[in-house]
Amino acid sequence: MTTKIIALHGRHVARGTGGFISALVARLLLWQERAAERQYLSTMADHELRDLGLSRADILQEAAKPFWRA
Repeated sequence: MTTKIIALHGRHVARGTGGFISALVARLLLWQERAAERQYLSTMADHELRDLGLSRADILQEAAKPFWRA
């Protein structure tokens, strides 16, 4: 039995037997992290966004994306 370890967005995921479950969990964690980051950005003040080089319009556009889209 061979198990291959791959990196997925900074997380190591085992591929092979049980790899599907690991990949699914990694994907769910990625989606959760993405949704949380978008939520956090939407709460930032305009001056904080300017410090990051972003505008309120940029954040509204990003927040409108579904969690599964990068």
